[in-house]
Amino acid sequence: MNYQRVQPTEDITCPWAIVRILPNAQHYCVARFYNRQDAQDHLRVLHRFMPASEFEIMFDRPMRENNPTQSHEMLMKSYYKDFLIRTWIPRDRETAAAIIRDVLTEYGLPWEPTGADRDVIEVETFYTAVEGEFWVIEQQGQLVGTAAYYPIERGNNAVEIRKMYLSPAVRGKGLGKYLLQQLEQAIANRGFEEIWIETASVLKEAVKLYESNGYQPATGVETKRCDRVYVKPVNR
Repeated sequence: MNYQRVQPTEDITCPWAIVRILPNAQHYCVARFYNRQDAQDHLRVLHRFMPASEFEIMFDRPMRENNPTQSHEMLMKSYYKDFLIRTWIPRDRETAAAIIRDVLTEYGLPWEPTGADRDVIEVETFYTAVEGEFWVIEQQGQLVGTAAYYPIERGNNAVEIRKMYLSPAVRGKGLGKYLLQQLEQAIANRGFEEIWIETASVLKEAVKLYESNGYQPATGVETKRCDRVYVKPVNR
């Protein structure tokens, strides 16, 4: 997996940043905001979800006037065969939501834009602002899948893998296993200790993928359309 330095244009006017402090004097930017008050509000959310982690608010304009390509942001960019896996950007919103809606419909599961699927409509709130990640998968310039994770309160310094869906035409190529491995690596790199996944029995390929990669059945399903929940410790 390769994290490249990329500057989203919408961040230019967001100089207030929340950074997570890591060992060995390392840190990375979690999210950017127009003003300090917004950053403080989101910092309270982070402290609730991740009380053991250390964060700071800093004023750091992400683009320098003398070097427009300079950035402190680290965004996902990885390749598998002819697929590009990259960080979600706002223009992906409608297409990514449509992919998820269509897969759910294919398996007879409800699309819930104001409930279980609100996170794909409001990616900035549910992922970017709380140290999660939302990725999209491209093939020949067309979106064909999604994958994501965000911190959760249950478990031990845990995240939940979310919205891992592939269009029918790109299944059976090993992409799902590759995506899961990349998610696990990103989660480990960020210091989390436990991964949870909820799914439905009707999604047989997903159930097989999780069970064959060390995810153990657990209890406490929180999403109505799901009837299975799995957990796995993070491997380092």
